[in-house]
Amino acid sequence: MDVRSEISVATNLGDLRHALRTPLNHILGYSEMLLEEEGISSSEEATRLLTAIRADAQVILSSLEVRLSPGHNTPDVDRLRADIHTPVLQMVASIASLIQSSKVNVLTDLFRISTAVGELLSFVQGDNLSPVRPTAAFKSPARRVTVSGHLLVVDDNEANLEMMARQLAREGFSVETAIDGKTALSKLDHDHFNLVLLDVVMPGLSGLEVLDKIKSNDNLRNVPVVMVSASDELESVGTCIEHGAEDYFTKPFQPALLRARIFATLERSRLQDQERQRSREMEQISRELKRSNEELNRFAYAASHDLQSPLRTVVSYLQLLARKLDKDLDEQAREMLDLAVGASRHMSELIQNLLSYSQVGTQAQKLEPISCDAVMEETLRHLEGPICDNDAIVRSGPLPTIIGDRVLLVQLFQNLIGNAIKYRSEERPAISISADQEDDCWHFVVRDNGMGIDPKYFDRVFDIFYRLHGADRPGTGIGLAICQRVVNRLGGRIWVESQVGTGSAFHFSLPSEPAH
Repeated sequence: MDVRSEISVATNLGDLRHALRTPLNHILGYSEMLLEEEGISSSEEATRLLTAIRADAQVILSSLEVRLSPGHNTPDVDRLRADIHTPVLQMVASIASLIQSSKVNVLTDLFRISTAVGELLSFVQGDNLSPVRPTAAFKSPARRVTVSGHLLVVDDNEANLEMMARQLAREGFSVETAIDGKTALSKLDHDHFNLVLLDVVMPGLSGLEVLDKIKSNDNLRNVPVVMVSASDELESVGTCIEHGAEDYFTKPFQPALLRARIFATLERSRLQDQERQRSREMEQISRELKRSNEELNRFAYAASHDLQSPLRTVVSYLQLLARKLDKDLDEQAREMLDLAVGASRHMSELIQNLLSYSQVGTQAQKLEPISCDAVMEETLRHLEGPICDNDAIVRSGPLPTIIGDRVLLVQLFQNLIGNAIKYRSEERPAISISADQEDDCWHFVVRDNGMGIDPKYFDRVFDIFYRLHGADRPGTGIGLAICQRVVNRLGGRIWVESQVGTGSAFHFSLPSEPAH
């Protein structure tokens, strides 16, 4: 519906505000553009008149906000007419002087301002308003500055359409226009746009209906839509945002504000596109990683089986050879056979530990409430042999129930307690396990009276294959690496405190709640 018709049939506050804002939008918008034109800005008198017109329009806009504010139950139309009578007449005089003295190349824009001023004058006089004659549709100029984005402007008022498109083209945007929702949707189907500026009130398909169609289309849903309207009703704003609009601003608007908000919306859209691209890349990486882990798991099992079998054969034949040649072997030969059997068994243990290390990182976790007291009981059953052989004392205080993976927790405790026994001092091994809650985690300590560790090696003891005591003590150098991997997998951290000859305290923290 055209502006004059809107004013003549306005029956409520929102309709009247909407109808009067449109000519004010034209006056402010075209005045701003003309003030930037070289032919106008070089004329002191023309600049003065345009500045006066813009100032009068701002006065009228302020009166509109006061007299027809949302707090009024009914439009205070008579008071509004009285308030804006003088500034409207001043604008009439100013635009008349401008038209008489200006060059031909700016007359079209001045006539648009004159038409909008005439609409306000008709409202002040209380006359019936006749329809506005439409202007030609806007086409982007063939030559323009560096393009910052491809925009679609949709508005059923051709003066609004032409003015907004010209302002945006000046900012370096590539602009296309659509006079109605159907045309806009057709253009969106056949071209790519970085942003849509969409009028809310349109005949046929309303702006809200067009917005819904854009957001329900898989190919268009990510195109940012900014709603534009002369209506400042909060309900309208909220509805548009709820339906997926990125922004909403009302006419008349300042060109600088329009520019800033469009650039902000485009930048936000660009960042969202980057985030979506990163998400797609992460999903692809996740799928590749899952596939790689599955292949690694299969390889680890296959390698373990294929390597363990010949090692068992070597050990068996070496033992058979030792028994068969028992009487013919001297002490040196027996020692050599024992070394070969020991090396084969060490290799078998190394392969098994490597398999365990790889499985910590690749097997899926089964997270559930786990009693650490129950985990400790299972761990002690597994270590019954070494505990008895070394006459070790293992004590544990009350341990919490946490969300974790039982198999990983058993591995963790078994390796830490097993290491404490393995690296004992001359004293009888004494090992204690305790736990205290600290903020959002449980702090566990496994303390022993063993050989101890020089602080300069603290950063290296968790490295895979690193053996602090070399061949003097049994082991593969993988146990503490497995502990670190288990704790990291469960969302915690592990560290050690120790001094040589005074024992060690291995600390690790685990979250009270599972990581999301």
